[in-house]
This record gives sequence, C-alpha cells and structure tokens, in this order.
Amino acid sequence: MNPLKQGKTNWKYILIVVILAIITSGGIFIYQKGMIQEMIPLLVEFPEIKKPEKKEEIRIPEQIISQINKNTDFINWFNSWQATNPSLDIYDFLKVDIWYEKDMWPELIIGEEQRIRTSCPSEFTVIEAREFYSPDKTKYIYFPCNIGSPDTVVWLYNRNGDKKMELIEETGPSGGVNGAFWVDNTHFVILKQFRNDSEKCSAYISYWDLMNKKHFLYEASGLNCQY
Repeated sequence: MNPLKQGKTNWKYILIVVILAIITSGGIFIYQKGMIQEMIPLLVEFPEIKKPEKKEEIRIPEQIISQINKNTDFINWFNSWQATNPSLDIYDFLKVDIWYEKDMWPELIIGEEQRIRTSCPSEFTVIEAREFYSPDKTKYIYFPCNIGSPDTVVWLYNRNGDKKMELIEETGPSGGVNGAFWVDNTHFVILKQFRNDSEKCSAYISYWDLMNKKHFLYEASGLNCQY
C-alpha cells in the first residue's frame, strides 16, 4: 500500500504499520523477558547454604573436671606435672580415644583372681602391687607387682558381679601407670604417662564409665617429663 495517496499522506496505512510494529516489538520483548528469566538460574549458580556441623567436643568435659578435681590423688598428680610444666592447664587434655562396649569388652582378657593376685618375690619386686576399691567395696582396680617387666598392666575385678578379673589397660616400656581412684561405684580414673622418642612426655587421664560401658582417654602432649 502506498503511504502517499494522490499526493496526500495515507494516515490509515501509517497507523496500521505502527500498530503492527508495537505488537511485534511487544511480543519480542515478552519472549526475551521469559528467556532471560529461564536462563538466570543456569548462568548464576548460588552457593548452597549448609548448616554448620556440630563438632564433637574434644576437651575434657566440665562434668568430668568437677568429679576429678575433688580427688586428692588427682590434685597431687596434676601438681607434679605442673612442677615441670608451669603453664599446664586442665583444658590442655584433649580426647584422643573413645571405646564403646561393642569394641571394648569382648576383647578384654579374663583371668581368675587367685591366679593374678599371687604374691611377688620380694627380691625381684620393683613396684609393689596396689589395689583401689570402689566405695561399696564390691569392685577394685588392681596393679600387679612389677618384677622387672617393662610393661604395666591394670586389672578390674568383679565388674559384672562374677568375681572375674578383666585386663583393661596395658602400657609399653615407655609408659607407666601413676595411680587410680574411683569417682563413685561405676566411674573411675586411671592416671598414666608416656615418654616419646623426642624425650617429651604425655600425661593421660583415662576415664571409665561402667554404667554406660564407655571409656574416654584424654591426653596432654609435648610436656617436659617429670624424671
């Protein structure tokens, strides 16, 4: 259609062209807008927000601290380490091991009380036998006498009421057991130490929970040795 009609402007034609242009451009805009909205998630990857994982506490818990700080044997043991390590703090002891019943109890060596508690020949005894009774006197921790063996062992008597001895801990030639005490009738602590190749020592708080059948081991490492 000629926009000029007999030398005059054909406004009807121009109006039709304008309307078609508006419709066409509007459709293109809407189409492009839809495409852009669909492409945004593909072009921009937003990082997934994850909740922070709850880390297991590795320091010795306040509940255990409140229990052992009441015991004179523990206080003396801890003070002896502070004598060579003035900056040592109870919170320097970090958890290095935990055993549950399925991992721990079936592996324990069981023995008869009479056979284990045999008298030691005095001429060969290096360390005398020691025993630590529970408050109700039904159980006890037993350190056999040492007659020169480089290893130190710890036995527990009558845990299940069967009058059996169970071998619960053993140290190698570079380690040693310093003592033990009961918190109550189902919880007790064994105090240990270990000397490594760099002539530094580690101190250990071995906490036993017979009620829940668990064992926790806490270590303070890199210490100046006591001897």
